[in-house]
Amino acid sequence: MEPVFLNVYDIVFTASSVTSNLGLGVYHSGVAVYNTEYTFFGHEDNTTGVFEMSPNDDTQLGHQFKFRESILLGYTALSRNQIEDVLRKLELDFPGNSYHLTNRNCNHFSNEFSNIICKENIPLWVNRSAYFGSWIYWGIKPFKSIFQSCQSNPPSLTH
Repeated sequence: MEPVFLNVYDIVFTASSVTSNLGLGVYHSGVAVYNTEYTFFGHEDNTTGVFEMSPNDDTQLGHQFKFRESILLGYTALSRNQIEDVLRKLELDFPGNSYHLTNRNCNHFSNEFSNIICKENIPLWVNRSAYFGSWIYWGIKPFKSIFQSCQSNPPSLTH
């Protein structure tokens, strides 16, 4: 059995250090398995928004991200090849131009991927701001330009 981790990053220009104390931090996440982390970023193309990177390496994400913590979600019985098969399907389901700040972001990808490979959800607090933002648009509006910047300038990650 291979461990599956959720790696959580603060998005530093969003004052997550203040809002996280209120339970409303703004976070980026990726799922790490077999010593590779997988995440989702938006871009303008219809090509995949799923990327792979070194686990916990916030330098690959860009200066606006700071590694916060790694959470053991569970274990998978899937082989590395089976994980790659799952990812090939998810790459089609998560094109970069489908990214949406509150309805289809990196945390949605992380949750779907972890559900498939280890039957576990990510902790609710990781995507809480997006959830509330989808209900209370004005609550997330100040962060929208920051996320649009992240979306239009995704990091250079290996694929």
